[in-house]
Amino acid sequence: MLAVSIIGGRPNIIKTEPIHHSLILAGVQHEIIDTGVFQKNYGEKIYNELELPKPSIILQPSSSEDYLANIKFLSREINTALDFIKPDVLLIYGDLDPGVAASFSSLNKNIPFVHIEAGLRNYELDDTEEINRLIIDKFSKLLLCTSNSAKNNLTTEGFNPKDVFVVGNTIISALKRHLKLASTNILEELGLENTKYGLLTIHREENLTSPGRLDKIFKGIEVVQQETPLVFIKYSSTNKALTRNGRNDFVSLKNLKTINTLSYHEYLGVLQNASFVITDSSGIQDETTFLGIPCITCRETTHRADTLNHGNNHLVSDEPEKIILEASRALSAEKKRVSYPAEWDMDAGEAIASVLLDHMEVFHG
Repeated sequence: MLAVSIIGGRPNIIKTEPIHHSLILAGVQHEIIDTGVFQKNYGEKIYNELELPKPSIILQPSSSEDYLANIKFLSREINTALDFIKPDVLLIYGDLDPGVAASFSSLNKNIPFVHIEAGLRNYELDDTEEINRLIIDKFSKLLLCTSNSAKNNLTTEGFNPKDVFVVGNTIISALKRHLKLASTNILEELGLENTKYGLLTIHREENLTSPGRLDKIFKGIEVVQQETPLVFIKYSSTNKALTRNGRNDFVSLKNLKTINTLSYHEYLGVLQNASFVITDSSGIQDETTFLGIPCITCRETTHRADTLNHGNNHLVSDEPEKIILEASRALSAEKKRVSYPAEWDMDAGEAIASVLLDHMEVFHG
């Protein structure tokens, strides 16, 4: 059996790590199609850190910011890649645009695919990533869930329970394997070793393209950084949006330490030593819950519902008062491990490999 993973963004590389190594150990051939991440300045380094092979096919990323144009371009590129590599099953991760494009391509080519992180929901239909999750789940042969709550979402929606499996959380499996390799070199360069600081990431379109939302988030960050340093990871999408909107005030804040996108081990070093995180990212909500780090999420809702029910994830939207309050609470509290779904202790790579091997008839029938 040839299983092929679609890498659509930085988080997908991390999610692939435990699966790749478990599939190879089980004697399953596994290859990667990368839709434009590998050639970024951090891409190859993360592949090497995670001991992943160079992608068999590296596609050019879409340059369009239009959702439908982006999906169309990616589907065409992935179609060509699938004709060349001819997988038995495609592995699609999460909710990024390349994932939904790959699902369309798979349907077109009659290639079965499975969805890893199936069943995550925020039920906000104006969220394109929620649309992506719904589409990918709808046509997946097998639905592989991080926890029982995601499985419950799918069975409530009418999916056949025989097609739904709880396999654990690939993000957490990768985290546990690599935390001991975390690098603190960046903290030393910034002069933040043995110092309390917060980690800041803002990259969601809903926050970056709305001047009103960005203004309010900025007001909260401006106050927080007066009390404690903030390490601001400036993703390329964030940089483009801030430049387009003339928002150089972010990087001009006195106590804001701006750095570019990190490798995985560098990122883990900054993350695990943070007193709190201010973010609108997804996977980091799971990571902070597992590590017991307060997470201040600048969104109205989250599809990572387990982090609200089990962890210390706080939805603050764009309200500066809430951002300031939660940061203050985090600084005054002792860092401690909070609860998380028991399913996250599963070896997700091993569980996924087992499900795929037990259901090979699905991919050859």
